[in-house]
Amino acid sequence: MTTPELAERVPLAPHNLEAEEAVLGAVLLDPELIHTLATMLRPEDFFLEKHRWIWEAYLALHDRREAIDPVTVADELERQGRLQEVGGRGFLIGLAARVPTTVHALDYARLVERDAIRRRLLEAATQIARMAYEEPSGEVDELLDRAEAALFAVAQRRLIRDVQSIRDLLRAYYEHIEYLYEHRGEPLGIPTGFRDLDRLLGGLQRSDLVIVAARPGVGKTSLLLSFALNAAKRYRQRVAIFSLEMSAEQVVHRLVTQETGIEGQRLRLGELREDEWPRFVHAVSTLSELPIWIDDTPAISALQLRAKARRLYAEHGLDLLIVDYLQLMTADIRAENRVQEISYISRALKSLARELNIPVVAASQLSRAVEQRHDKRPILADLRESGCLAGDTLIPIADTGERVPIRELVGREPFTVWALNMETWRLERAWVSRVFPTGRKPIYRLTTRLGRAIRATANHRFLTPAGWKRLDDLQPGMFIALPRQIPAPYPQTMSDEELALLGHLIGDGCALPRHAVQYTTREKELASRVADPDLSAYGGTTIFKQSMSRNRALRLARAVQSEKLARLAQSDVYWDSVASIEPEGIEDVFDMTVPGLHNFVANDVIVHNSIEQDSDVVIFIYRDEIYNQDTDRKNIAEIIVAKHRNGPIGTVELYFRPQQAQFVDLHKQEIRL
Repeated sequence: MTTPELAERVPLAPHNLEAEEAVLGAVLLDPELIHTLATMLRPEDFFLEKHRWIWEAYLALHDRREAIDPVTVADELERQGRLQEVGGRGFLIGLAARVPTTVHALDYARLVERDAIRRRLLEAATQIARMAYEEPSGEVDELLDRAEAALFAVAQRRLIRDVQSIRDLLRAYYEHIEYLYEHRGEPLGIPTGFRDLDRLLGGLQRSDLVIVAARPGVGKTSLLLSFALNAAKRYRQRVAIFSLEMSAEQVVHRLVTQETGIEGQRLRLGELREDEWPRFVHAVSTLSELPIWIDDTPAISALQLRAKARRLYAEHGLDLLIVDYLQLMTADIRAENRVQEISYISRALKSLARELNIPVVAASQLSRAVEQRHDKRPILADLRESGCLAGDTLIPIADTGERVPIRELVGREPFTVWALNMETWRLERAWVSRVFPTGRKPIYRLTTRLGRAIRATANHRFLTPAGWKRLDDLQPGMFIALPRQIPAPYPQTMSDEELALLGHLIGDGCALPRHAVQYTTREKELASRVADPDLSAYGGTTIFKQSMSRNRALRLARAVQSEKLARLAQSDVYWDSVASIEPEGIEDVFDMTVPGLHNFVANDVIVHNSIEQDSDVVIFIYRDEIYNQDTDRKNIAEIIVAKHRNGPIGTVELYFRPQQAQFVDLHKQEIRL
């Protein structure tokens, strides 16, 4: 049977239009229901596209903390150019009138959710069937992994934790403390095998994501394999190693080298001495009995890794998962840039750690920014995938309207700023979780044709028609995104047309007593904006480098039925060209984190934000001999615990054996509580 034949036999996808209308109408009658239903239903759960649009309008209003009723919803849909397509204001009023009762709104939502899950199952089944029919020569194991990933994507949608009473939580907490009391002096989590590090961390804690980061050649992989070998051999913990950098054979070679103490190069060439053969045979025998599993799939995706880990957990049990290394993984989503992909991957690993209730330890590569400082010891800012802004960069505060230099916002979080929603191309309020200094770095002044200017490091990203680009990838003449206007925290007292007329009159118009207001310009579209309220959407002469007004672009979008072009035509973005980029020396620089939208408005320019990897523990490795050949600390590695969500931070020293690529204990430590 061919795929088209299979598709013909599939009946109309499961749906319940009455339930969808009942959910939408219930929220109009009782807007408080959105607090509960928003956690259950997403726009894609609705079968009809117009129902999805209405639910998106509800969520947008809810996010802005505005009222949800037929009037506000109609206004939101009209802003998006969708009101007439959903049936106009009459359809919204009809939704509210057709609701049997709001008491059963949760039951209606469950019906909608049930049919959405059934549709996703059908889509996954169709995808699996297509893979089976169209890829007969593909590897069976790969097809099985992809099929499992498709089904797991459906199941993942259901992984929502219920609210729990404090009574139940305290019962589990009491049992946990009782267990710790009875096992005083033992590591609380999975032991790393290093005495001082286990004393500092209490072992690797279940449900934690631990990031081990360093520059290349410092020993990330060696430390992770030491964790794995110690946990499996000394404590019989079940360990999975996902190696994206080395093959399974190379991982085995490293483990045998650590276990035997034989020089790695001689072992690789088979140049063993007679007295080393017994050690080699014993090591192979010992390692073969350890509960260690190795997967060397290159460029594995977060979804594939999760599916394999779940299968391994179900079949054999699992206590510790190692990933080497983070930047070699691929995302399962379409992201604007690698920064967002890494953020997605780290969130997926944290979610996996919580789901399986095991520690996940992932290696991460640090950028060359470490080597630009006098002190080469890594800091947390080196782990974030972003650039930085000069301290005098002005940040508009969404709730107050004040514009505050970013350096003065350190420690003031949380607060709200304006950020661009890349789905709707509208500015939205967004919470800032952290503002922080990132050291002293070279900065550059970027100036646009309109005179907007911002000073940033070379790796800070700006939004272009082709996506987010680093400042050092931009050139004069290229376009970047500016906010068309910054929303005011207070109601606007003049219409857009009145403001436009006032601005032009101040600039080059005229008005005489007892005369009609006159405005003269040779630019036809500016005159149209003042004279014709219907053209108030106009706001520029370029959309993605094409000389097209916003009104003309909107008409074109409706003619070709392009939703994306319609959103751009009504967007809050103005595309301005870069006039110059000039170096401005070295200064203290700062950045901030805006979860979710990952951007913010700064100096009237839309810039990318810092994305912090979702880790519970961050460990850096520093070896002075890498940078200073004359050091008196050869082979001494500083294991720097720079972040510990639930405990102290500090530095532990280990001895590094380069010929065996192995870390062993030193009995010195420095703990900062």
